Formats: sequence, C-alpha cells, structure tokens
Amino acid sequence: MVVWIISFFSVMIICQTVGSLIKVFRIAVEREEITIAKHKMLVRRSILIGAVLAVSLPFGYDKLYESLFKWM
Repeated sequence: MVVWIISFFSVMIICQTVGSLIKVFRIAVEREEITIAKHKMLVRRSILIGAVLAVSLPFGYDKLYESLFKWM
C-alpha cells in the first residue's frame, strides 16, 4: 500500500514537471529560440520519458522496499 501511495505522488510530480517543460518549450517557440520541429521533438521526448518513469517507478519502489524490509 505504501508503495502505491509513494508512486502516486511521484507520478503527480512527474506530470507537473512534464507540463512545465512543455510550457517552457512553447515560450521558446514564441520567442523564436527553437523551431517548431524541435519543439515537437522535445515535447514528444518529454512525454515519453515521463511515461516510462511513471510506469517503472512502482516496480522500482517495490524492489527497494522488499530489499529494505528483507534486512530488517
């Protein structure tokens, strides 16, 4: 149960971070600091990395807690 609560809050933080990155990329396009093609690539990468992290974190936390409680 604890693992799922921690994972939920981690996913919320990841979503907020990805959302903030997308806003920053949009501002960079408006200022013409990056091209639209680069903007699309950066947004896709951010979403992909965020999704991979969000999916893999519960398993990582589960392994961590198993190893910690195994020693106790």
